Amino acid sequence: MPPPYYTEPNEDNINNEIHFYIVIKKVKKVYHCPYCWAKNKIKIEGDYKIIRYHPPDFQVEQYNLPLVFWDIKFPEDIREFSSRCNKCGRDIHVELWPYSIGDKRNSKNVNYYLKLGLGKTNKIDHEFFLESILTRFCKSLRVNYVIGSFFFMLTLALIWIIPLTITGGLSRVINDYGFLVIFIMSFLMLILLKRHSDILRKYLDCRNLPILLHENYLKSNWCTTLEEMSFKGNVLGHPYSLIKAPTFCGLVAVLFYILWRITIFINTNNFDAFLELTTTYYSFHISFISFLFGIPFWTMLLLIIGNVIWLFLATASLTGLIGRFMPLNINVIKELGGVEIFGKILLSSSYPMATIGVCLPIMLVVGLGFGTLVFLLGLFLIFLFMLMMGIGFFYPLIPIHKKIKKIKENEMEKISNRLDVAYSKIKEDYRKIPEKELLSNHLLISYYNRILNLSEWPFKINTLIKIFSAIIIPLLSFFLNFIFFSGF
Repeated sequence: MPPPYYTEPNEDNINNEIHFYIVIKKVKKVYHCPYCWAKNKIKIEGDYKIIRYHPPDFQVEQYNLPLVFWDIKFPEDIREFSSRCNKCGRDIHVELWPYSIGDKRNSKNVNYYLKLGLGKTNKIDHEFFLESILTRFCKSLRVNYVIGSFFFMLTLALIWIIPLTITGGLSRVINDYGFLVIFIMSFLMLILLKRHSDILRKYLDCRNLPILLHENYLKSNWCTTLEEMSFKGNVLGHPYSLIKAPTFCGLVAVLFYILWRITIFINTNNFDAFLELTTTYYSFHISFISFLFGIPFWTMLLLIIGNVIWLFLATASLTGLIGRFMPLNINVIKELGGVEIFGKILLSSSYPMATIGVCLPIMLVVGLGFGTLVFLLGLFLIFLFMLMMGIGFFYPLIPIHKKIKKIKENEMEKISNRLDVAYSKIKEDYRKIPEKELLSNHLLISYYNRILNLSEWPFKINTLIKIFSAIIIPLLSFFLNFIFFSGF
């Protein structure tokens, strides 16, 4: 450590007191800009082992949520700050890590991401709990995911059906229209949930996403950590997290289901009355068996629903944050500007939600009975559900829409200015204009018309039809179910 140095008197030192301070050696660190790959230097105090740099950090902790269960725990001594590139002027998020790889003060997640960023380990892709169960189930039967999902839900359903059949409740099972629909929808939920999680793993990649990053950064290992930590990690869960985000949300849904059952039991204060309200069987022993052996199926259904809701909300949130905080590589020559992947990802997340919307009216009728009040309450909830689906699709695309519109207007203005000059020459005497210039003007007009027809939203008409169909399905299910139940 250097020796202390004498400070000269100043306004804050009017009594000419002698003050000493310690001079800490500042170390220069160099990092590359993710956008233009220019070298940037910073002077820092202290000994930092690793420097990580990436686009602006838009992880969920910036919103100061009280329960950030999907994030990883960084060391307390880490320094994070925003720096501006000296060449392109864009903001860069810089992290200074005080400990080396393998230090006990780093969590397993932190060590994994540091090793990944320094190229000392291979990328691993852990599944969340529900995926892991189904993968093992499918491997044990040696079948694909679709068939395995069907047999998985059928196994849970048979745990409920077989005891009821033995005790004489088969006729009610056969005529239980609500359970049949919910069983089919739960099977579809699993398939669509897996499909969406696979799409996220495929497209939450800086090489597939239309993000304006330099080619050298895309090839770097720190780009891989950006994808795994900020993109996939905050949606599908971090590799070493004990309870991943989708699983946590599923457990919350199961907890609400248990609390609802407990509330009904407390209000009835009688087990017989509780069974009468929560099952469709009049005999006590059949009702008790239905309640007891139906727990695995209904618990799994709520777990699936929680996973679906999480992935829907997380996908919408991540899409909106990318569109808002990251520069996009919008090419006005390409169809939809080359950013249609965002519309596809959000559409994929809406399909599992639509299956929940089909089940919702049945759950309302089974849980609350049939009546005018239930009808009005159900209609209100369905409209809220449809509104949530609509907002979850369109709202995250607004920042992307604004960027497309701005680039489109700028390009059209540039071409329009050049065409204005060409038009003034034509008005004077078009015969004096060289043939090459006329051809160039013709190409500019074609280019202008192509940009003029560019959609300002990152989806096609068929995507719009699909999302509106997915949004309207819960309402159709609501009316069909109430017509069915009121007629029987």
